[in-house]
Amino acid sequence: MSDWYWKIIALTAAFVLTCFISYIRTDDNIQRLPFCNPHNVKNGVPVSNDLVIVSTLDGRLTAFSTDDGTKAWDLQTQPLLSSNLHHVELTSGGKWVRLVPSLRGALYSLSGETIEPLPFDAEQLLSSSFKYSDDLVIAGVC
Repeated sequence: MSDWYWKIIALTAAFVLTCFISYIRTDDNIQRLPFCNPHNVKNGVPVSNDLVIVSTLDGRLTAFSTDDGTKAWDLQTQPLLSSNLHHVELTSGGKWVRLVPSLRGALYSLSGETIEPLPFDAEQLLSSSFKYSDDLVIAGVC
């Protein structure tokens, strides 16, 4: 199989590990996630909060609205993995931006306040370059 295939597999495996591998020490303060009440009722009417929850390597959990992509809440936890990868951030128009991969290979732009889908996926990024903004071009390495 080609090198790009194994790079996609490695990227997906790294993302899965960062999302699912963590440990709890006995001295950890376990916090409840805000706004996750499945029986949320406002004025007697059930309220549905459709959220996408993003976990980053530095341990931050952020929830975004599926309606408009705005940040609903965030919570700082312990880092899931010790790595230099979570320090990689891009700047576009003076604003810091992170690329967040999905398990299916889609990529999202995380600016801290909003999350937006990118018009390319991880496989396409490995073989091409894309103009993200006037001052930022993203290129993959095969």
